[in-house]
Amino acid sequence: MLTSYYFDNKMLPLIRHILPFLFYLIKNFIMFFVGQFGSKVELTKHEFTDLIALAKEGIASRRIISDLQERLNRVSNQLYSIRNGFDKMLDETRDFYQAMRIAPQRVKEVFTDIFQKAKEAREQKKLQRVIGGCKMTPYGG
Repeated sequence: MLTSYYFDNKMLPLIRHILPFLFYLIKNFIMFFVGQFGSKVELTKHEFTDLIALAKEGIASRRIISDLQERLNRVSNQLYSIRNGFDKMLDETRDFYQAMRIAPQRVKEVFTDIFQKAKEAREQKKLQRVIGGCKMTPYGG
């Protein structure tokens, strides 16, 4: 019986091909006996139980296949979104990567200079806030 919802994505096409074949076999099996023995078919209790179990499994597997198709669509959409984001990031950073290939030391120096200036600007703002917050009175207090 199919009891797990966790199939490998490679199994989905296989399941899609096997289930119709199983239904076809069951239908032809029943039709064969109907044709051979008239309109009534006699099955043993065991055969009937097996036939019912196969029918239930087929119905349950339809739901599983539907869930797997939805999951596959969601993952495909996520992959498409990630791939587009990666392509966009690659386009936006192409100049940086080219510069890194040509002159990695110079790029490092430029970024170090930029980060140092940003740090100094933050420290200057902080100092101005501290000095601006202290109000001097004529008596020093």
